[in-house]
Amino acid sequence: MVPELDTPEKRSALPSKVKAVHAQVCSQVARKLPFEYPINPQIVLPNGDNFELDILSAIGERGYWIEAKSGDYQQHIAKYAKFARLMGLGVDHCFMVLTDVPRERCEALSTLFSMSVCTLRTIEEKLLSVVRADAAEQQGPANGSVPSDEH
Repeated sequence: MVPELDTPEKRSALPSKVKAVHAQVCSQVARKLPFEYPINPQIVLPNGDNFELDILSAIGERGYWIEAKSGDYQQHIAKYAKFARLMGLGVDHCFMVLTDVPRERCEALSTLFSMSVCTLRTIEEKLLSVVRADAAEQQGPANGSVPSDEH
């Protein structure tokens, strides 16, 4: 359970959205992609500090980190952006979901920090876009041949 979300509906919504993205991408690429999504995994940072993630999902060969916050997110966002850089996760693979912030504010925060900041309403769309691109990249050329430089 993602403890930062303040209602049972919001707590169950985020994992459901991740599952929905996986199902959609699998149907679009016509193959089953490996899928995992541990909730609240504990990790130990290189400096020895403990760190708990909300959702660490793997779809295909790529990882996606999702943190959810309601209310007082300001004290966390810089720490999360630093963690994302430390782990080598690109901005497209790190998501902070803010439940009580307008979409425009999320977009502004995304430009300031190394994370995709979005609302509970927009996380599925944003994650789906990234996972689709990753799945297409993993799949390679449609017929399995090496692209030619000849025209």
